[in-house]
Amino acid sequence: MGARKSDARDRAAAEARDVLLKRAAAGSDDEAASYQTATNNAIRGSQSQGAPSRGSSRRSSTRGSSTRSSQRNTTRRSDPSAHSGTGSGTARSANRPADYTASRTARSPHAKRATTRASSGSRSAKSRSTRSKATNSRSTNSRSSRNHSSHIHSSHTRTPHTRQAGGHMSAFGIVLWIALAVLVLWMATYFLPASLDHLHATFINVIALVPLLWIPLAVLAVLAAAKHCPAQAICSVAALAIDVLLSAGYLVALPDTANHILGMPEQSRTLSVAERQAALDSCTSITKATGAATGSSESDTANSTDTADTENTADTAASTAASCVTVMTINTRYGNADASAIVHAVRQYNVDVLAVQEASADLQQRLTAEGIGNELPHMTAGNPTEEDNGGFNILFSRMTPVAQVNDAVDIDAATVPAQTLQVGGLNVTFASVHTASPHRGAQRWAAGLDGIARLGAPSGAGANAPVIVMGDFNSNSTLPSFRAALRNGGLIDASYELHSGTHLSWPASWGVAPAMLELDHVVHTQGVTALNQRTLTVPRTDHKAQIVTLRVDGAAQ
Repeated sequence: MGARKSDARDRAAAEARDVLLKRAAAGSDDEAASYQTATNNAIRGSQSQGAPSRGSSRRSSTRGSSTRSSQRNTTRRSDPSAHSGTGSGTARSANRPADYTASRTARSPHAKRATTRASSGSRSAKSRSTRSKATNSRSTNSRSSRNHSSHIHSSHTRTPHTRQAGGHMSAFGIVLWIALAVLVLWMATYFLPASLDHLHATFINVIALVPLLWIPLAVLAVLAAAKHCPAQAICSVAALAIDVLLSAGYLVALPDTANHILGMPEQSRTLSVAERQAALDSCTSITKATGAATGSSESDTANSTDTADTENTADTAASTAASCVTVMTINTRYGNADASAIVHAVRQYNVDVLAVQEASADLQQRLTAEGIGNELPHMTAGNPTEEDNGGFNILFSRMTPVAQVNDAVDIDAATVPAQTLQVGGLNVTFASVHTASPHRGAQRWAAGLDGIARLGAPSGAGANAPVIVMGDFNSNSTLPSFRAALRNGGLIDASYELHSGTHLSWPASWGVAPAMLELDHVVHTQGVTALNQRTLTVPRTDHKAQIVTLRVDGAAQ
């Protein structure tokens, strides 16, 4: 009996060890549980095959063996050494032959069924685990795919817009900086030496447009502010302020230091608006002065009994009236200007001296037909030459000249007619000039300005006599060569002296567009003061006429 119990225990233990070995080889907790169940079933089956008569004793022994086996299995499951086959049971099993253990296991039908069920459970567990893993993997992949798709969709919906906005702003800012740099460099040409502004005709035209740069600078400032580019906006406003400052002398009287920095000549004493108006009210044109003197002479001849005080009063009035002179200059555009409009302006504004540029023989005849000789009977015309740019120059005057020449100065352009007239007891020289257009040659243009500077020197009409030069200079105060000519000749631009704004004269034939540049000037030496100036549109010419009233104060210093 004891041997039978021992054999049953040994068989159960062998089967249990075999199952545990398979569980260790499987390495899965689910399979281990299946194998454990199969082991317990095998043990119970082996015990049930013993003597039934022994009943409770065998069941008790089987339960004890099962309990011990369970304990051993639990211990092996918790101890890693059990999986590696290092326990004492494993050592005993190792002492038996492997075919003995296999035969014992094969002879037990319950063990076979348990093993089959265990294998089936293992496969089921593996299948469930695989399906669970696959499901989890599919779920994870699905979620990952959805998240990735959502991210890609979000990236496609948001990123291009942000990139486009950021790229647009960045590109726009760069464009603003480039445009601002170009305009600042353009504006800096104002301060070039006079010897560099006439390197090329295009360069002359570009520099002449500096007064108009306030327009693009203002546009840049507005665009920069609208697009939230504060740096560009601030720089644009600063450049705009500098550009306005370059022309500030046309609006306000600047100190001599400021005029020196801007390259302008020293100005004569600036008269206030009230002083200018008082001077205009106290003096009249040469026309009235001549009439007053003539009337006084006829009265003295008719009545020799007039007192000396009356004669002295008439002479004083004539002398005072003769100290003011009104001049007018007009470029007639190849002689096409309206002759009747010119003569009408001479009558309307009591013009004493008229300077005409780009005249022609046909224009002379039309002016004569309109009665220019009745208003300005004395004419001096320049000699027509091949260097004339558009025509020759003419000078008309109301009074008989003290001296006159057809070519007062040698320049590579239209010849310069000049007259010396007596105004207020002083000899004053008047000249009509037209420098060569830049497109006819930059060097010729510069030579013409140098010739104008030489006109400021003492003339043949008398040492230190005041000089008044009128005409189309093809220049404005932005050009360094023009400012150098004024300084070298001791000349003052009447428009700059009055501080009443610029008197734009070109172009005047565009109709809807206003004149943009002041190319026509009236300049004078010291001893003369400008009292007022206006521009006048004359039909069929691209230049406006400049009409200026001047007071002759004394000899040039």
